[in-house]
Amino acid sequence: MKKLSILLIAIFFLGCSQAQEPISVSSFDECVKAGNPVIESYPRQCRHGERTYTEVIETAADLIEKSCTNSSECMLPMEYAIRSNCPFGTACIEGSCAIICPIWEHSPNPEESISYQVECTENSECDCSSWDFENNYPCECLEGQCASIVESN
Repeated sequence: MKKLSILLIAIFFLGCSQAQEPISVSSFDECVKAGNPVIESYPRQCRHGERTYTEVIETAADLIEKSCTNSSECMLPMEYAIRSNCPFGTACIEGSCAIICPIWEHSPNPEESISYQVECTENSECDCSSWDFENNYPCECLEGQCASIVESN
């Protein structure tokens, strides 16, 4: 019994003293997966040992180079999400992601605070001048709603 106790204690200490293999980290995502803390800055940062990894943020240029089959595959870049002059969104147009400004109408009654999507069935029904005063962007009927195409491929 005494030998068994000594053997178990020896196995316990041997197991505890073995060094774990270091985790290989070479990117922000790997740093997060390794369980390291994330600094909630913009862009986010993760520290592993003495090294800091920064999250790669997609820009509008990165987005519009992406191919797609439907609009749900297109993500809105942060540089547009933080703007307040339009409720920017994305759309898949002819197989490429685009950044759009959907057009909304406001109730003519000043006492009502209601907005409506400008619905359409074809491009000729759309007028984007309420947002695009200088007519800089194409105005199209996209998925049943009028929208200015702000950036596309």
